[in-house]
Parts: sequence; structure tokens; C-alpha cells
Amino acid sequence: DAVAQYAVLIAHGLLDEEQIHNFRVEGGLPGHPTVDIPGVRANTGSLGMGLSKALGFAINSDRTVFVLLGDGEMMEGQNWEAILAINESRTKNIIAIVDVNNFSQDGLADLGYQGIRSMFRSAGWQAIDVHNGNDYFELEQGLKLALKTPDSGPWVVMLRTQKGSGIAEFAGTAGSHFGTVKNYKTAFEDLYDKLPLDTEYVETDYEPIPPDYPPHILNEAFGLAVAELMSKDGRIVFVGIDTMEDLNVGHLKNLFPNRVFDFGIAEQNAISFASAQALLGKKPIVATYACFLRRGFEQIYNQVTEGTNVTYVGTMAGPLHPSGPGISHESLDDDKYMGNLMPYHQIEPDSPNYVKTQLELALKTEGPVYVRLMQ
Repeated sequence: DAVAQYAVLIAHGLLDEEQIHNFRVEGGLPGHPTVDIPGVRANTGSLGMGLSKALGFAINSDRTVFVLLGDGEMMEGQNWEAILAINESRTKNIIAIVDVNNFSQDGLADLGYQGIRSMFRSAGWQAIDVHNGNDYFELEQGLKLALKTPDSGPWVVMLRTQKGSGIAEFAGTAGSHFGTVKNYKTAFEDLYDKLPLDTEYVETDYEPIPPDYPPHILNEAFGLAVAELMSKDGRIVFVGIDTMEDLNVGHLKNLFPNRVFDFGIAEQNAISFASAQALLGKKPIVATYACFLRRGFEQIYNQVTEGTNVTYVGTMAGPLHPSGPGISHESLDDDKYMGNLMPYHQIEPDSPNYVKTQLELALKTEGPVYVRLMQ
């Protein structure tokens, strides 16, 4: 989600301040900004596309294009393609900013500060290290240095940051990645103590309203079903794509450490890995949000042509609740593109009671199967 981006748009007068209270509600601001919102130039939410779009904006142009990236996002292979293309095209007016906080949705991000820095440097980029990315003035100095010598670019500004910095309850915890604070009063007091002395403090009577997120009841049933089926059949392996906690299967890592693989934000890599496991006689379950299976469609096609047994599970399928993350995470056509590849092997449980029996059926079926879990 990009609440901070909305705060910046409000500060620039592009959005009304009251809009921030309509975040993730019907008719309000979506979790991930889209181009119909004033000041937003490109749709966000699908990770790994930013650098490529930056090249499209910057090439043969005098403008300087900034790209904000996360360390978990750097797992997407498209980033590497763009890093190479930007340098090969001699496009110097791009400044990439990488927020390295060491967290992704499922836990720790894998590449690490030096790993990401080396990716850029080996492709010919210049690097600036900001050792405290939570410090405004240190960040400002890093960006000014890149802007001062544009002809030496492209530049990557590497930030060491702490998730939830400034709030004692949140600082440096996995929950700060996509959670909300439990005690707003204490959180505001923590932040107020760190504001400059001349900052004006205004009391309001606004009380935050917790978002009305619908429960993912099918995900809960799915997590229980996978654990039971894996305990009965040692050939089943689980392939996650940085959505395991949300799919209620994070606990599988401890139960079956040698049979559970979380590839982070790297769909194509995960699916090709699963296809190789299937060729060895394993029974892979590949699970992520239905919308992101699209990124690995060619890899799925390749696996289908091999005639092996892989069970694909797409969650959050179909129309999303208005409090959801937005159109980038909505999937209205997965049943069609997956159905084209496996027209007779598509299952859609309509209640938690059927998840286990239909997942078990999928694992017993010869050939690939798609299990579609609606929100």
C-alpha cells in the first residue's frame, strides 16, 4: 500500500486532506494508486515494473526520473532486465532509490544490502550509500549528490532503513510491513517526541476507523488442508511466492522445512522450479494471489506441455472488496487463462468445507490442476 504517496500528494495540494480518511473504502483511495488519481503518472501495485517504466519516461528526455524500490521487490527478474537496459541505452537521468529494510511480506528479504548494490554496480550504475535512510537530512544529501553529477549516472541511492521507525510498538518488526498500529495514541506520542521543536501541533477529534476487511475464510481452510495433506504424503512440496503468511501457510516452514520453498517476489522462478520438482516425481503446490499467476503464464504453459502434476492455487480470485489493495491485485480472468491450459482440471471450492476434499482431488489428478479460491 502507498499511504505515504497520498500524504505527499496532499502536501502538494493535489488531493484534499480529507481523502486520507477514505483510504481503502468504497469510493475512496485504493491501496495502490492508479493514474486516475491526480499526480499519479503510472499504475502501481504489480512489483518489478518501475525501472522499466522509468526508462520509458527518461529516454531522450531532459527530465530526471526517480524510482522508489523495495528490497523484497528486487527479487523480480524484470528489475535485472531494466538495470541492464538502462545502462546499455546510456540513459543517465534516472535515479533509483532502494529502501533496504530487510523485510518482505513473508519475513526477511533475501538479497540483502550488498547483494542489491552489487547488482546495480555490476551493470555499470553509480552507487550512493545512505547509512541511515530514516534520517531526512542524510537522505537529502544522498539525493543532492546524485543530482549534482547527472552525467555520471545512472545512479542508485541505497538506503539502510528500519521498518516502522519512530514507533516503539512497530520499529524493526515484521508486523510493520503490512499491519496497523494497535494503539494510535501511543504511536502519535512516539512520533511527536521526534518532531522539530517548531512544528505546530493540532488536536483533532478524528478517531481512526479500522478497515472492514472481509475474512479470508477459504485461505484459513486452505492452510489447514495443506498441512494435513503434506503430513500424509511425503511427495507433496509447497512453493510459495511471498504470500505464505496471507495464505495461512507460513507455519508449514517449521513443519516441513525441507519441503517448503518460499521464492519471494519471483513468480517465474518459482513456477519453473516447481515444474522441475514435478519431473522428479514430486507433487508441487504453487500458491499465490490469482492475479500474479499471470506473470508466470509462459512458465505454466511450459510445465503443462511436460504433462506433469502441478497443483496451482490462486487466491483472492474474482472481484475484490472495496477495502482491498486495488486493481493491481484483482483477478477477473484467471479462470479463463488457466482454463485454456487445463480446461477439464479447474476446481473452485465454494465454502471452507470443500477446500480440503477438492485440494486432495487435485493432488490425485493426473496432469496440472488449477484450484481457484475466491475472496
